[in-house]
Amino acid sequence: MDAKLAFHRAFKHYGPPVTDQNLKLVGLDHVVNDLRNINSEIFCGYIDKQEFNAIAALHSDIELVGFFAGLTHYLFFYFDTLLSDPNVFPDIGDRSKEKLDQSRIESFRNPFLSLHSVRALARPPICEIRAQVARDLVTCAHYFIFAHEVGHLQMCHLRLLRDDFGVQEYEELPIVAISEKEARIRIGLEILADQSATFTSLHWWRIAWNNGPLKNHQGLDADTLWSIAVMSIFIIFEYIRHSKQEGVI
Repeated sequence: MDAKLAFHRAFKHYGPPVTDQNLKLVGLDHVVNDLRNINSEIFCGYIDKQEFNAIAALHSDIELVGFFAGLTHYLFFYFDTLLSDPNVFPDIGDRSKEKLDQSRIESFRNPFLSLHSVRALARPPICEIRAQVARDLVTCAHYFIFAHEVGHLQMCHLRLLRDDFGVQEYEELPIVAISEKEARIRIGLEILADQSATFTSLHWWRIAWNNGPLKNHQGLDADTLWSIAVMSIFIIFEYIRHSKQEGVI
C-alpha cells in the first residue's frame, strides 16, 4: 500500500491529511521533506486538526507519524512570541526593535487557540535575526517530536499498548481518558522515547545545521538552539498535561 494512502486511512477519524501544496503555502514543506529523508522507513505528515498533538501509528505494516496542524501553529506562535519579547535572549539580534503586548502574553498560555486566533495574534519578531531564530526553533522542535515518535515505533511501544489495551495509535496527549494502569506504563514508555529522541534529534539537527540552509546566528550554535527547542517542548507538553488533568483546558 502507498504510504500516503496508509496515512490517510490510519488517521482519517482525526481529520484529512494536509496536502503538500498547503504545506508549501505555509512554509512547512521543507520540514516534512527533511523528516521523510532522515528516516525514509517511517512516513510522516500533517493531520488537519487544530489541536496540539502528535501520533504514531502502524497501518498495513507501514509505520506512520502524524502531526496535528494545531501543534505546528502553536509552535510558530510560541517561538515568535518568545523572540518578540526584548527581555528574552537579549544577545540575539537587535532586541530594541521588539515589543510585546499584553494580549499575546495572555494568549501565550493557551495551546488550544483556534486557528483564527493564532493567525490574528501571530506576528514574527521585527528583527530579522530573531525572526529567523524563531523559525529554526520551530524546525528543531519538529525534529525532536518526530524522533520521539520514531522511538515509540522502533521500540515497539505501540505494539505493546495494542496487545495489552487495544490501542490503535499512540497519542502523545490521549484524547480519550485512559486507565490508571495504562497511564503508569506510558510514563516508562515516554522516558524511553525521550532518551532515544534526545540523542537522535541532536544528531539530525547537527547534520542539518552543518550541511543545510540553516544559519549561525551571532554565535548561537546548533546545540544551543536545540537545547532551547527541546526544553520548550518539555515545558509545553507538561503544561498541557497538567492543565488537562486539572480541567483548565
